[in-house]
Amino acid sequence: MRTAFLQLFFGYLIVLIGIDVGGFDLLFDPIGYLLIAAGLVKLAQRYDYADTAYRLAFFLAFFGIIHVIVPIFLGSIPFLFFGVDLFDLIISILKLLLVYFIFQLLLQYSERKQDFQLRASTGALQKMYFIFALASIILSPVFLIAFPFAPIGLIILIFVLGYAVVEVIFLVWLFKYSRLEG
Repeated sequence: MRTAFLQLFFGYLIVLIGIDVGGFDLLFDPIGYLLIAAGLVKLAQRYDYADTAYRLAFFLAFFGIIHVIVPIFLGSIPFLFFGVDLFDLIISILKLLLVYFIFQLLLQYSERKQDFQLRASTGALQKMYFIFALASIILSPVFLIAFPFAPIGLIILIFVLGYAVVEVIFLVWLFKYSRLEG
């Protein structure tokens, strides 16, 4: 199980860190999603949510490859939906769903270990993660439009920065779970 949680950690690290050189992501997100899926496959026999999550991680890897290939053949024409790249929006929503299933897996794991303090803190992190994530995804397109209006732009900026912070905390949390099996 330690290996499975470490695969989740390193896969999510690859997805979280974007190093673009000339418009190409050096840490290719689909590799991160495949690593996440590999970790989830190991957990699928023991935990209900792991099965659904690993299928979603495989789909995200496939969709991520399409996201890279389509601009090569169609040029850099983004598919826009209210000024937002539709591929990016879909990937953000699917990633959020994947994180939801991973949180459910972590909650189930902490219950089975009968570590109720860990379960409570994981539940609190999950709530905080989704508050910032949903607000950030919903409000980010507005950010460019509303920025001239300082109070609204500041609120949106707080949610976007808060989302970045909870992403890092979630990453640390995955590492914490890998250490439990020590």
